[in-house]
Order: sequence, then structure tokens, then C-alpha cells
Amino acid sequence: MVTWVFLVLQSALAGELVVNVEGGGAAACAVSVDGQPKGNTPLHLTGLAAGSHSFSFTCLDRDPFTEQRDVADQPNGFQQLTFKAPPPKMVTTPVDVYLVVRDLTRGEKVRIDGGDPVSIPYHAKLVPGMHDFLVLDRAGNEARHLQREVLGNPAGVVLKLE
Repeated sequence: MVTWVFLVLQSALAGELVVNVEGGGAAACAVSVDGQPKGNTPLHLTGLAAGSHSFSFTCLDRDPFTEQRDVADQPNGFQQLTFKAPPPKMVTTPVDVYLVVRDLTRGEKVRIDGGDPVSIPYHAKLVPGMHDFLVLDRAGNEARHLQREVLGNPAGVVLKLE
């Protein structure tokens, strides 16, 4: 399935400041200028005096950040300021993970990150990130060894060990 996303940007007007944030997933951030909320990025501002201003950003899944930038007097044009967002915050809250296998053989078990074997299907709480899964057959021998990434979905994850 292909999803197309179209962005329509309004053209900037004379005397306007355009504020953007770049960084994967940080396209829409709440912006405050000199402590006053101004809206979300991409933000078009008019009437901001030339000089140094404090720009503060609050972006989903990132730590808030503030930068001091100079705004030029642009009576016949516009100025564009682009800020670099910090990396996303690391999610450390365990999420519900449901481990299943296709064509389950009776007695199969799994070791998660070297822990004790547990019967499949199994419900675990795992911290998002890469995890090691060792699927064992009925006799306790290694049947499959997999590494899978657990994402931070608060609704839970079904992880198929195939």
C-alpha cells in the first residue's frame, strides 16, 4: 500500500518570519517567542521586531529546547529560520508484548534475552528496543534464534516468532 502525503505551504509575505523545525518526526512543534506562545510550526510571524529573540519549542516525543536567534528587519521580504530538533526521547516504559508463533508445535517454549524458558503463546512486558528470542522445541533444543525490535506502542504489540 502506498500512502501519499502532500504539503501545501503558503507563500511568505513581505516583513514575515517563517519558523520551521527539522528532524525526523518533529515537523509540528509548539513555538514560543520570548516566552509568548505563537502557534505551531511551520509558523508564519509578522510584526516581530528586529534583534535577538528567544525561540522555545515543545515537540511530541522530544525534550523541549530553546535557541537564541537574530531576526533581521525585512520590510521588503521575508526571513526563514530553521531549527534542528533534538533526537527523540528514549522510551523506557515497558509495553505489553504477546509472543506467538505460526504452526505452533506442542511444548515449544521461548527464552527472552537469556531468561528462563516460558511456554508459547506468552504475554510479557518488555522495554522498547532490540531483544533476543530463542525458541526451544519440546526436548528443550534450539529450534529458532531471532532478534526482533519491540516498538513503544502503548496499545501493545503482537510479535510473531517465525
